[in-house]
Formats: sequence, structure tokens, C-alpha cells
Amino acid sequence: MTSKPDTRGADSASPGNAADAETRGADSASPGNAADAETRGADAAASPDSAADAGARGTASPGARLPADAVDAVTVPARTTTASRAVTASPVARSTLVRWTAARVALGRAGASLPTAAHLGFLHDHARARDAVWTAVDFDDVARRLDSAGIATVRVRSRAHDRTEYLRRPDLGRCLDANAEASLSLCASAARVVVVVADGLSAQAVQSNAVAVIEHLVAQLAAARIAVPLVVLAEQSRVAIGDPIAVALGAEVAIVLIGERPGLSAADSLGCYLTWSPQVGTPDSLRNCISNIRAGGLAPAVAARQIAQVAIEALRRGVSGVALKLLPA
Repeated sequence: MTSKPDTRGADSASPGNAADAETRGADSASPGNAADAETRGADAAASPDSAADAGARGTASPGARLPADAVDAVTVPARTTTASRAVTASPVARSTLVRWTAARVALGRAGASLPTAAHLGFLHDHARARDAVWTAVDFDDVARRLDSAGIATVRVRSRAHDRTEYLRRPDLGRCLDANAEASLSLCASAARVVVVVADGLSAQAVQSNAVAVIEHLVAQLAAARIAVPLVVLAEQSRVAIGDPIAVALGAEVAIVLIGERPGLSAADSLGCYLTWSPQVGTPDSLRNCISNIRAGGLAPAVAARQIAQVAIEALRRGVSGVALKLLPA
């Protein structure tokens, strides 16, 4: 009597089971599932709500539990694979997500779309960002406020004639027009530092933060016996406008305060770019940047202290940019 071979342990080796195993393991490679996977992966880029879900899924792992006092929760939808294995839904506290960020997270759903309030909020934030770019800075108001603080100003323009040309031709925003060069030649001094206020891409950032930063910065530099006799207000200007201004004034360091490109979370963020020994054509690698200066980010007084520290170190070491390593504050 011939015994039948035991094939139970070799099931996975049989053609049928091998094919089944391969099919299960390669679900994501089949055309249909590849499309599904690509669609799921593109959700975050296609809609803010899906991006919020993606952020929530990355924040709380399956089965993770939040503190007992986190009662306002958003449930992350379960995901089902083609093998019918569901990922356990994870409760993510809305208050936990939004407590530390102004990003668009935990927006909720209304069917397959955003809730009406979230959608209207998106449109509002988008309109606010556009307004920040297209609105002109009231440099007259900035000059009056600085004059009240005892800080002298001079007005200049770039070669961009209007806002449309400024946005379409970044190169023109880096160059002074002929009248500006003549005006600055009359203001030449032995000042080691020049502060420039440029509108950049956010009028709101300049209007809301520039004067406060300058007032604190002048005081910080004065304590280190570094005078700032003049602030240059540059209209339709980019970061590099500080280079020809510093050359015209004979300054060793250019500090450019400029409106940063607005996003949906913040349209009032001011940036600072500091350059030692600036020359026309200076690469960005030779600049130091301090950004997100605003009420909801880096406070103007704190930013001024950091800017002063960078300026003092740049003057002492004779470098700026990646070559400059700051000591701890």
C-alpha cells in the first residue's frame, strides 16, 4: 500500500496557492489598485480635507489613545485593503491637532466634501493672501511712525514701475532706479549698518511688524554702540535691493526687512535678510535669514534681539550666510 504524500506544508508552493499569494501581495501593482493607490496618495494634494486626514493619520498610529480630557475628537476613517483587512480607526482630538498649529487640519467632512464653514474659511484665507500680495504698503504711514520714534527715513524705488511689472519681473525689483541712486548719494554716511524696509510680497506684514522690529532693533544695536542713523524705505523691492543701497551708503551690513510670500495660514509674516559686505550680485548663500516675524510667530521684540545678535557677530567676524555660526543666545 502506497502512502499519499503530505502536501499540507507545501500549499504555498503549489501553482494555485502561489498565484493566490502573489496576487494578494501584488494588489497595489494591478492596474485598478495602482490607480486606487495613486488616487488615495494624491488626495492630500487635491483637497485640504484629505490633506487634513493624511496629517491626522500620520499623527496618531492605529490604536493610539489620547489623554482622557481630549473630548472633542475627530475619527480617522478606516482604510480597507483588497485583502479586506481594515486599519483600525484612530480617534484624534481636534483640540490636540489645532492647539499647536494654524495649519488646515481636522476640518471635518460634509459627505465627500468640506463643511461649508471650512470651505468659506479657505476662500477667505485665499483672498487674504491675494490681497497681501497686491495691496500697496502705506510707506507714508511707516515714515511717520518711524519719525515719531526719532528715526530718519529716505524713500527709494526699484526699477519696477508698478505692481504688475514687479510681480512679473523679479529682476527689476532688485535694482534701484536712477533717482534712488541720486537720493542715496546725498545721504552717504559712515554708518556700519543700514536697515532697509522693502514691501516684498506682503504689504500687511510690513504695515503690521516693520516699525516695531526697527524700534527694538535700533535700541539693541545702540546698546552695542552700533548706530543706525537712517532707514531706507524701498518700494516695489526684493531682498537684493539692500545690496546697491548698502554700497551707495558705504555700509558694512545690510539688514532688509521684507514682506514674505503669504500662505493660507499667515499673510502677515515679515522676513529679515542680513548681508555682510553686500555687493551687487551677492548670492543668497551669503545672507542670514530670520523669518515668520509676526504676532502669531516670532514676536518683533524677540526677532530684533536675534537680528542684532547676527549683525554684531557678522561685524565682528567679517562674514555672513552659511559661514557665520552663531553662539547660543
